[in-house]
Amino acid sequence: MSSAQMLGIDNLIVGPSGRGLSMIGAGSEVVLCDIDGVLADATWREHLVNGSTKQWEEFFRLAAEDPPLAGGIELARALQRDFHLVFLTGRPMRIADETSNWLVKYFDIWAALIMREDSDRRPAEMFKSDMATRLINEGVVIRLVLDDDPKVITEMSCIGLATLAWPVPPTEPNL
Repeated sequence: MSSAQMLGIDNLIVGPSGRGLSMIGAGSEVVLCDIDGVLADATWREHLVNGSTKQWEEFFRLAAEDPPLAGGIELARALQRDFHLVFLTGRPMRIADETSNWLVKYFDIWAALIMREDSDRRPAEMFKSDMATRLINEGVVIRLVLDDDPKVITEMSCIGLATLAWPVPPTEPNL
């Protein structure tokens, strides 16, 4: 039985190290890291889904061309020195190869990539909290959730997880 099957997560892809979640079990410490807006700059393609006519297929097809966000990449690399890195993204499984190939450009080792099933239309915060809860129920210790979506940050905080909104929102100057 694969580690993905043991965790009950069918939409999980093992990282390039080949170890995947086989190294992650009860007591393993992980960081859940979003991709778009944290590691990859998707702003250049957002116009495809912000108008009245949403071009989701084109939006996702172009994801492989996203430029990296240096600050997010550096932060994730630093965190993976102490924790297993699990990418948790709202991207659909149909672009799994493109997403994995993009990640391999910037990360030599990562534990896993968890993506949405193509038919999953839940809001990102619901999908991601469900995946986090499944990991927790298997005894995985989630040390940090790194995401750019305020709704995801709020939902993950509500289930008791430490979160970091990235990029870090600017602070108001002291008055």
